[in-house]
Amino acid sequence: MKSRLHDVGTIEDAVDTVLTARLGTHEGDEVLVIADPHPDRRRITEALVASARRLEAEVVVVEMSERASDGAEPPAAVAAAMLASDV
Repeated sequence: MKSRLHDVGTIEDAVDTVLTARLGTHEGDEVLVIADPHPDRRRITEALVASARRLEAEVVVVEMSERASDGAEPPAAVAAAMLASDV
């Protein structure tokens, strides 16, 4: 069963659009999903991972603690993974 995201479609439809139309994800791309540890946001992570796998991308998920402020630098390991990823 697909989850509804307000009246704009499903979460699955939204992440499919983000990965394909906005980020240009293709088969074989290395996709990094940076997950929020908050349980209410877990379904967004799961939808991104499922969508990337349907596109036959290589998916890596890393969970990062919430930063003190928006725009704060990620930990060095996360920054390195971002630089090494296609998407």
